[in-house]
Amino acid sequence: MKRKMTIGALALACVLSGVSVMPTFAEANSVKQAEENRIVTNKSNVTPQGLIQPMKTKKILSKDLANTEMAEEFSVNRGYGWVKVYVHNTGSKTINISVSDENGKQKMSGKVNPGKSWVGYSEKPWGIGDYTVGLTSGQAKMSGTLSVRIANERDELDD
Repeated sequence: MKRKMTIGALALACVLSGVSVMPTFAEANSVKQAEENRIVTNKSNVTPQGLIQPMKTKKILSKDLANTEMAEEFSVNRGYGWVKVYVHNTGSKTINISVSDENGKQKMSGKVNPGKSWVGYSEKPWGIGDYTVGLTSGQAKMSGTLSVRIANERDELDD
């Protein structure tokens, strides 16, 4: 009889310890999974209402280059202003790059040689409005990529 009670008590102790260990194991698993799924933001802004606003950046244009001339439009929206233009030339001739505002005023320009990349940044935030990236390569057909990114802060363009 004593032996049956001891075995019963031992079995009950095992069951209860298993119940107390399982939630700890499950909780550790959830923490590990949450850690793997977290999103890290390095920069933020505080709005006038005191709310933290993560950095704002947007890739607004991404095109493959073709033909001997191209004109691609993009808009700078409220809350943005800093602009980054990236051109990668996989063609055989130099590509001339010009970015102008809706009034035709040139905001940025450059050249990119075959097999090279060019990156242009706005010197200061641009106003809200429409802009045009003009690309030309003389008589040779262009090949490569164009992308434009806009951001709230200058240093957010490279994140």
